[in-house]
Amino acid sequence: FAEKHHGDSEIVSRRVEGDIHRYAWADVARRSRQVANALDAQQVPQGARIATLAWNGYRHLELYFGVSGSGRVLHTMNPRLHPEQLAWIANHAEDQVLCFDMTFFAAGAGRPQTLQNHHALCGFVRR
Repeated sequence: FAEKHHGDSEIVSRRVEGDIHRYAWADVARRSRQVANALDAQQVPQGARIATLAWNGYRHLELYFGVSGSGRVLHTMNPRLHPEQLAWIANHAEDQVLCFDMTFFAAGAGRPQTLQNHHALCGFVRR
């Protein structure tokens, strides 16, 4: 709906890196489809749970649409929890992919040995 009726409307957010990011709903739709295609390419099955450990921003918005729109389940995790709690939650939910802001890499997002069911890790990097 937003792509069709508000494709040129601007979305403004602040990146974790500190600068301002601007783009339109048409860009969100295109990048969300790229998320879905990447999950398909990694053979992540329909209904799989995709965990996010991220601050609110444009990358997270793209996951909301890309994951949900592709028939998978988006599992947002609270970044304020202790790394051991996050690992327990991800394992209990049987999340298959973890997408995270790089600010959480040192807090355990980059330690796959604590994550039992993960098929892939995806870090948000500046491009």
